[in-house]
Parts: sequence; structure tokens; C-alpha cells
Amino acid sequence: MPNTPKIDRAHVISWLSEPRYSKYLEATRGDDAVALDLYLWNIGLAQAVLKDVSFFEVALRNAYDRAISSTWSGSDHWC
Repeated sequence: MPNTPKIDRAHVISWLSEPRYSKYLEATRGDDAVALDLYLWNIGLAQAVLKDVSFFEVALRNAYDRAISSTWSGSDHWC
């Protein structure tokens, strides 16, 4: 890839950490550019999953609220 800028591994490690970056380097046989692409892909995947988890969390919290509210009347049942 002639237009790919050189990646400064020390700079990447300074913000990502050696243990974390080494996993990506192992997976990409030491190719810094591919390792960073893989890291960015992983971030995108995590964002997509966490978005769905957050929707589920709100739905579950609301279900608990409905169940508890139907059992205890009034606003002081949490005291």
C-alpha cells in the first residue's frame, strides 16, 4: 500500500497499551496498519452491541418497575 502512512507503534502503544495492542498485532502477524483496522472494526462492533444492550436494559428496568409498582402502592415503597 504505497499511500498508507507509516504508523508509529510507540505512539499507538502510548494510548492503547502494550497488552491490548499486542493482541491485535498477534492476530495480524505484526502488521500495524491491519492491527489498527482490526481495532477500529472491534470498536464499531462493540458500539453496535452496546446499543442493543442499552435498549434491553431500559426495557428490563421498566418491566421491573411495572411489576414492583403493581405489588406496592404509593411512592414510599423504596424507603
